[in-house]
Order: sequence, then C-alpha cells, then structure tokens
Amino acid sequence: MKKQNNKIKLLLILFFLLLTTGCTLNYDLVIHTDNRVSESVSFFRNKNDVLKKYSKLKDVKKDEIEKSKINYYKKQYGYSSKYVRSFSGINLIFYKTRASLSDYFEKSIYRSLYTDYELIEIGNTVSFKTVGSYTPTGIFTSENGEVTNDLAKEIKVNIQFHKNVLESNADYIDEFSNTYTWVIKNTDDYKNINFEFGNKKNYIAILYYYIMTNLDIIIILLFLIIIPSIIYLFFKINKRVKNQI
Repeated sequence: MKKQNNKIKLLLILFFLLLTTGCTLNYDLVIHTDNRVSESVSFFRNKNDVLKKYSKLKDVKKDEIEKSKINYYKKQYGYSSKYVRSFSGINLIFYKTRASLSDYFEKSIYRSLYTDYELIEIGNTVSFKTVGSYTPTGIFTSENGEVTNDLAKEIKVNIQFHKNVLESNADYIDEFSNTYTWVIKNTDDYKNINFEFGNKKNYIAILYYYIMTNLDIIIILLFLIIIPSIIYLFFKINKRVKNQI
C-alpha cells in the first residue's frame, strides 16, 4: 500500500508541475450504470502562454520533456492520451476507463489526499466516503514545503452519475446532467468527499453523456441529412413554381 501511495504522490507532483506552466486542470469522472468509471484529466494551455515558449502550437507535441511526461503516465498508470488544438490553445488529455469503483478509488490520483476510504456495496446501494485526516500538503505546497499561490489554487472534481444519487456533500449539483462537483481549495483545513447512489438509472444523464461524447459524429450526421434535404426541397419547390408558370 505504501508503494502504491508513493506512486500516486509522484503523479500528483507531476500534475501540478504542469499547472505551474500556466495550465488549467479539469478532472472529470463518469460512473456508468455497470459501475465502470471513466476518468479524464485534461491540461489546457492558453495559446499566448504556449507561444511564449514554442513558435507553433503543434511544436508542443515534439518537446522531449512533454513526451517523457506522456510516456510516464502511459507506462505507470495505463493512460491513453491525445492532443486537441483549438483557436484558444491546446489541450492535453489523459483518459482511462476502469472496470470497477474499487479499482478506480484504489488507484485514483486523489487517493493520497486522505488516510483511507470506505466503499460499501449493499444490495443495489453503493456508498463512498473518505476516511481519516485530510492532507492536501502534497498537492498545494512547493518542494520546500511552503504553500504557494503559484501552484493549484483549487481542484474541481466533477462526477457524473448514471444512476440516481441518494445523498452527497457536493458543493455544486447540475441536476440536468446529474453531475456533482467538489471544490478542494489550497486554504481548506478539512474537506471530505461523500456520496451514495442507488440502482435507478438516470436516462437523461445517460443521453446527455452519449450526445456530448459523440457530438462531432452527430453534427456530421445532421449535416449529411439536413443539407441534402434542403437541396431536395429547393429543387422540388423550384420545379413546382416552374410548372405553375
């Protein structure tokens, strides 16, 4: 267990070394109906910040230090990765789907934030809560142990549930997508994460998830359907007008 915690702490250090270069960290989880957990960690770098170091956005992928970080995540934690470029910057995304809740929580990057956790599955009800002391110093401090605002000021943990949530201590709730958000700040002295969910499926949340994860394909399909339909109607109406003349 100690060896595993050391690995997780090392991963946390690497995550927040990235944050010191002007990154924004987004951490999202999806708990599916079969209790699989999809994990996505994305580092967004603003275009202006990137161009201070590189001549082009695409040059980020060629950087040897960047490559070594990606290879570390892939080798040690089995992450897949991808770059997504946009007009505003570049996003480096690590993602993985774990087979079960216990597998995720034992290997989660937030595992070292707490002494331990309790995951209880009784019948169709699953409850989770962190246990023991909250120890954020490994995340929000610099190498010499001083708290600094140059590192992460807060972490937002977003969990989307595909089943009904019975109770939680989330800071924010998006009822439409069934997403619960916990905000962990570097000034917090005490912060635990607790939730419990049942077996009833939330079909709106499931539909929302599949639309958002397949948005590009949906847009292309709509384009392929709508454009030909408009062209067909145009010629049909035009033909009818000519016949009337």
